[in-house]
Formats: sequence, structure tokens, C-alpha cells
Amino acid sequence: MAGDKWIALRVAYIGWNYYGAVRQPGLPTIEGSLVEALSDQGIEAKLKFTSRTDRGVSALDNVVTYRGTRPNISRLNATLPKDIAVWGLIESDSRVKAIEKTYLYVVPLELDIERLLENLREASLSPDLCKEGEAPRPSCDARAYRGLTLVLVTGKSFCWQMVRRLVGRAVGPMIGKRMDVAPAEGLTLLKTEVDRQWDELYTYKLQFILKELEKGMWRWGTGLLLLDMIRWVISSGRLPSWSRGRTT
Repeated sequence: MAGDKWIALRVAYIGWNYYGAVRQPGLPTIEGSLVEALSDQGIEAKLKFTSRTDRGVSALDNVVTYRGTRPNISRLNATLPKDIAVWGLIESDSRVKAIEKTYLYVVPLELDIERLLENLREASLSPDLCKEGEAPRPSCDARAYRGLTLVLVTGKSFCWQMVRRLVGRAVGPMIGKRMDVAPAEGLTLLKTEVDRQWDELYTYKLQFILKELEKGMWRWGTGLLLLDMIRWVISSGRLPSWSRGRTT
């Protein structure tokens, strides 16, 4: 429509109570909640996610775009469920594009890092890692932290369940368990790099998201480091330097 702009929303959510990012009839999804909240402002939007996270997967920094009217973010956050927050906005004449994404997977065990990195390298070469086409080979890093193992996977694009499949195939042999796809609850979309700067940031509601993650993530063994990384991303707009150090 004449006068409409491309709108990009920076979205955080706890995915445990949702059937994924993308709308599914009759089921609670992140898209369904966003569409309903936008509709409350008279905005009928066709949303496009840069990352279509699975059921149970959380996100600090997913990006949603649509062509239409700019929303009132304070009102949007008040209307959305308490476990979904919109914390950034870009309004422009062209659609915002994602150029890189980083996922964090937390394994509630301390594993041998060198062996894990080798397993991740081998798993990344599997011809069936992507089951719906092709995706660039991602880079991986891993760290042990207080009895946990943290895996960061960075790439330009990912296929359905690709990160969970990569982690499952790498970790499974180390714990004596066949695991083609790792559980969703250990995965968080930590950062989405886009092709421009955010016009505005709205971080107030993120404090609630952090508190809920702090309570709930212990259930999955994530611990305080994830929260520290989240706070780092919020304050600096980038990831800690160690998360880009190792490539498989």
C-alpha cells in the first residue's frame, strides 16, 4: 500500500510453551501472538521470520519483518504474553535481511571439548544434515563451564532442526546414546546480525524474560553463563569474543 514501510521487529521469547515460531492453526505460536497483538492496533501484517525456530526453542534475538504500519512498541509489549518481548525496531524503504545467526546449545554434562569439536566437524559434513535442501556449513565452538558444555553454532542460514541434529549427532556417541536430534529445550537463538543498525531499542520487558530464563533454564542446566551472555548482547549488541574463536 502507498506510504507503507518495511518494519523489522527484534523479538525475544521463551519457547517452552509454544509450538514454534511460525503459525499453526489451533496451536499457540510466536507468530500467532504477534499477529493478534498487532491486530489490536489495527495492523494486519503478513509476518516473515528470519529464523523459524522449532517447538520449545527460545530466542533472545529473532527478527520478524512485514510491510505496513509502524506499531506502538509499548502497547505491543503490554498486549503480548509475558514470555514474548519486542525489543527493537527498524522502519525503512527496504526489507531488513539477516546476514548471520548464532545459536547456543547447552548440554547439562561436562564433555571432552576436543573430542566434541571433532565430532561436530564430522557431523557438519553429513550429507543429510539438512533434509530440506542445502545450507552453508556452519562454524562451531564449544566450552566447558561449571559442569556444563556450551556449544555455539554460527552460520548464514539453517535448515529445519539442523542445529539440534548437529549437536545430537556430536554428543550422542559421547554419552552412549543414539541421538539424531538433540532436545529443543537446550537451544536458544542467541544473536541475529542484520544488514543495518536498529533505529530504536526497548529493553524494559527483557528484564522479565531474563528472570524467567534464570528460573526456568536451570531445569535444562543452562546456568548463569547464558544469562551473562544475554546481558552482554543487550548492552553491547554483539557476542562475547570467545564465541567466534573456533571453527570446525
